[in-house]
Amino acid sequence: MLTFGVQQPCRCVVTLHQHEPALIRNILYALLLVGASALVFYLVKYRSGGTLNTGEKNFAVADTAAVGKIFIADMQGRKVELTRNGSAWTMNGRYPARKDATDLILNTLRTMTVRYPVPDAARKNVIREMAAKNKKLVLYDRAGRELKTIYIGATPLDNVGNYMLLDGADAPFAVEVPGFHGSLETRFITDTTDMRSRVVLAVPFTALSEWSVRYNDRPDSSFALDFAKADSFRVYNPVDGTTLPRKQVDKKKLFDYVNLLKEVYCEAYENTNAVKPGILAQRPFCTVTARLRNGTQRVVDCYRKPVDRRSKGQDEAGTPLPYDPDRFYGLVDGKDFVLLQYFHFGRLLKNVPYFKT
Repeated sequence: MLTFGVQQPCRCVVTLHQHEPALIRNILYALLLVGASALVFYLVKYRSGGTLNTGEKNFAVADTAAVGKIFIADMQGRKVELTRNGSAWTMNGRYPARKDATDLILNTLRTMTVRYPVPDAARKNVIREMAAKNKKLVLYDRAGRELKTIYIGATPLDNVGNYMLLDGADAPFAVEVPGFHGSLETRFITDTTDMRSRVVLAVPFTALSEWSVRYNDRPDSSFALDFAKADSFRVYNPVDGTTLPRKQVDKKKLFDYVNLLKEVYCEAYENTNAVKPGILAQRPFCTVTARLRNGTQRVVDCYRKPVDRRSKGQDEAGTPLPYDPDRFYGLVDGKDFVLLQYFHFGRLLKNVPYFKT
């Protein structure tokens, strides 16, 4: 609790000139003004709406390493449960969660701070609006014990932070991340598609037995990399069996390529896209297969994406294009329909001559 007091005056003897009383009087007025301003600031920031329980504004989590589970739900019935698994997070007990999204949530929990308590005049309206529209955030420690529950409401008129209310508290607060201008609510994602990791393939070299890319429209350009034998490799065409002599293989290119397989991303999940049935009814232009040393395999069938309003409709010469030059669709392990980029996934679509010295 802060207190204000008056210091005892210093017993000094000062010789004053004729103009000095006015100067001292002005200095005293200035000091009184500063003191009054400080008092008003304190009352507005810390005492608005009466005496508050310190726990009612304890929103931040100083030690986010202690958080083991995060539950987020919105008023539309969407729910996301994030569970810590070592250094990574799993979403809804099924999919890896986006690392950038979970990092942002933890950083927000660590750095968010109270701006001011909602004044009495606005409190009822803010609570009523939060009751109608909010996100519920529940935090648990690594042992599964609940740490705190926070209701996240609308953004104040100045668009800095959000109104928040701790479960069981009476007083909502405006909460922000210092230096950030905007809403914090969007950081707490409840859309499972948006929260899910975009990594569709993660194949470390030590787990890889064979990798192949078969082009249905250009079979002679197909290639495969065989690592089945210890300390050995083979680059060949799986269609006709032609093998690139080992002395002609550019080893740097080969292992730089294999290094790309550690994390292969999609741009988006398109499982609910209306075009999915029509696309999958077509023949894939290529099939990518990773056979692993544990006997399992990962398969991505790749399909051309017709030009739409988001695509470049013509090439540099002005010739109309039938397919999107930047993106194509993929079906991962026969389950997930995804949007892929030639800029990223397309780096894997090589041929045997590419690996030649």
